[in-house]
Amino acid sequence: MEEEPQKSVKPAREKTLDQIYKYLLRHGERTPAQLAKALRLDLTTVKDTLKKLEEQGKIRLERPLRLAPTPTRVVPPRVPEKIKRRSEEQVGKARAIQLKVHEKQEKIKEKRKQLLTEKRS
Repeated sequence: MEEEPQKSVKPAREKTLDQIYKYLLRHGERTPAQLAKALRLDLTTVKDTLKKLEEQGKIRLERPLRLAPTPTRVVPPRVPEKIKRRSEEQVGKARAIQLKVHEKQEKIKEKRKQLLTEKRS
């Protein structure tokens, strides 16, 4: 019987190491979380592999000195139409009340001015 030529079987760690290194070469800088998601690997596995790649001198890990702020997302509120109409009506009523209050304040100012001018005369 002839022996079949042995296929070069790499241990799982070496495959992961090569996989991550090749991905970084193709796609550039990535965070460990991005790598884990793209390659469908566990985050701790990716971090351990990155440390090994750094020890081998193939990559340089840059650790941020401070946390970057997360971008804010604007999500439209899910408010039923009935509630929207009610709140618009309430806003309209509140504005009408504000206008009445403002008009009354203006009348009070005018009366004060009149009274002060009458006293001085």
